[in-house]
Amino acid sequence: MLRVCKVIAAVFMFLLMTGCASAENVYTNKGLKLTIPDEYAAEVIVEVPAQDTKGELFTVTEKKSQEAGKKEYPDGGGFGWLFTIAKVDDAKLHDLLCGEMSGVEVFATDNEGNHYIYCHATDVRYVRENNEAMKRDQNDWIKVNDWAREIPEKFIQENNLQEEIYANSDLAINLAQIMYKGKEYTISTNEFGVMESKGVDVQKYAYKLIRDAQYEIAEEEAPDGEYVVLNFPKSNERYDFFFMPGKENYVRKVYMDGQEMLYKIEFADDTIKASEVMHNWYKELVAKNAKG
Repeated sequence: MLRVCKVIAAVFMFLLMTGCASAENVYTNKGLKLTIPDEYAAEVIVEVPAQDTKGELFTVTEKKSQEAGKKEYPDGGGFGWLFTIAKVDDAKLHDLLCGEMSGVEVFATDNEGNHYIYCHATDVRYVRENNEAMKRDQNDWIKVNDWAREIPEKFIQENNLQEEIYANSDLAINLAQIMYKGKEYTISTNEFGVMESKGVDVQKYAYKLIRDAQYEIAEEEAPDGEYVVLNFPKSNERYDFFFMPGKENYVRKVYMDGQEMLYKIEFADDTIKASEVMHNWYKELVAKNAKG
């Protein structure tokens, strides 16, 4: 009996030390759960909508900001908002990828093909009753925001989901619009010239360039040598994908006025080379055009 008690006590201490919350801090919705650690349970408000057409599962707000904000602005809203987790289908995902996703991150998928997004504020929602209180609680606000940023990873683990990431740079948006909105494009090299879109399954190429990929601005000179050009005639946008060894994931955007921006793409699969993907896409277009 004593041994059993010791085991129970050890399990309790493990849960406490690893940040697992009490049962009353576990929120569930549509078979998914969100756990709020004990140290934040009294600091946040968790909303679990029973019926929601947007697919929202959980919305978490810092309690003190919401209370102070409502006192000052009774008709306002959004005070202290930290994040919302929502579940969306393919159609909604495609819609999101085709536009600028400021404050929205796709972070997971499940075995049924649903996608999970993490929505957060792009402005400061921190509110207190006066400046003194703002200064006093600033570190608390920072701490709860740091915790909130860890939620996607923990939500994946807690619900046995798979990580899912999509790039959302201007190039990634254009690639999504090719796939899901039929945006017109051309691809060209010095080899065969300009090839217009014609009977090619663009998804097997464009999808590879935005899934599990991150785009960063490269603060360096553009590589020399040959490149594949992806052009959007109607919006006057051009992207050059370089062949130079070691620079195959560098892309140069050329603006209408001649200005340039250099990007580097980081893929989770380090065997992917962006210029190789574009060249294969181009070669299939060449073959389709040759057949008439």
